Amino acid sequence: METFVANSNRIFSNINYKFINKFQTDKQMRNSKGITLQNTLLFRFKYTENNTTKTNISCTINYKNKKDVHRTCYLRKEQNLSLNLYKFLSKQVYNNCNKINKKMIVAVDGTCSNDISHNVALNMGYYNVSNNLVLDLTHNGNENRNKEIKNLKEHINDNKQLYKNTIIVGDRAYFSYELMSFLKKNNIDFIIRCKGKNIKNTNNNRIVYSSDQYEKTIWSCHKKRKREKKVLLVNNDCTLLTSIMNKSDNELMEIYKSRWNIETYFKIIKKHFKIQHTKEKHESAIGINKILCCTSIITNIASTIKNNFETCNNKINTSLLLYYINNYLLEKIINGSLTVEDIYNAKYFALTVVNNDERHFPRISKTPFTKWYVKGYSNYSEINKIVDAIENNNIHLLDKNKKLQVQNIISIKK
Repeated sequence: METFVANSNRIFSNINYKFINKFQTDKQMRNSKGITLQNTLLFRFKYTENNTTKTNISCTINYKNKKDVHRTCYLRKEQNLSLNLYKFLSKQVYNNCNKINKKMIVAVDGTCSNDISHNVALNMGYYNVSNNLVLDLTHNGNENRNKEIKNLKEHINDNKQLYKNTIIVGDRAYFSYELMSFLKKNNIDFIIRCKGKNIKNTNNNRIVYSSDQYEKTIWSCHKKRKREKKVLLVNNDCTLLTSIMNKSDNELMEIYKSRWNIETYFKIIKKHFKIQHTKEKHESAIGINKILCCTSIITNIASTIKNNFETCNNKINTSLLLYYINNYLLEKIINGSLTVEDIYNAKYFALTVVNNDERHFPRISKTPFTKWYVKGYSNYSEINKIVDAIENNNIHLLDKNKKLQVQNIISIKK
């Protein structure tokens, strides 16, 4: 951790007006007596945290520095900082955290967010599964919604150095023969899940099949009749198309399963950062990209701490760790005054002991008609529609999505 702390201090202690003006395209920044550069950056980093306001952040900074500066002054000065500066800091922090020199597994996925005009926009995530670091987060706007393959190809063309010695892992949304040909031309290996079972093996790719079965217990939801218990035997098929020839089928399946880490990452950042609902007004695309850069910096630092201190019996609570970084470490990181002791204190703040009895409890809402009730009832009724259609030979009345689910149900036991 000594090397990590020293490099982190070196990255942020070099920030001055001469350094920042290298990234400025139109406006040159100049020194002002009221607000320091470090407080300007702190204002932006703090604002990425969910449920925070600009007024609250400016008041906190003013209290610590014994100054009376209005929030709009912080905002205007921060808006003059170039997005290229945040991208540079994000790459530097990633390189400082990424110390594993082996073939990198990159999970790719997209997630949607709502902007201040209630438009649904696409955000792309590129996640280094090998050591749980986010490679990049990009805001692609409303016009690129449902165009994840196009954005992936553009990102690879813009960052070819990042994708050397890399395996791209994607779900069924990335099943495209054109994309696979593009990846092969750029010497990038891939593992992509296929749509359906009738797959054409082009460009000498390898097909990997996996099939298993599981039981699902449901209860009929008829109001007038007595509820009946039914057990569904469901088939779970998975077909992968890959360019990797020197690994076994089980190893390739394990690599594909690791793709789920990016889904967990999206859940974390939507809970703790302003990702799900963005409220940027001034040049919203630039503001949102700044939020994504700051988010990747904070989460990569959190992942590095977690990777160093987490063991089988002692886990690091991610929510507590992010709280500790945002409230206790962030100012020291930006000022370049981070110490090894600060990093070790995170262990005492966020460490939790794991119960070895592997207890699992269902998520039951104590308040009626909450989202858990609605989601549970909705899924419940959808499954019962499918079962009723099978038992009454009315499968033709189902929509196409339910007909696909029917194909996976092998048997129904009462």
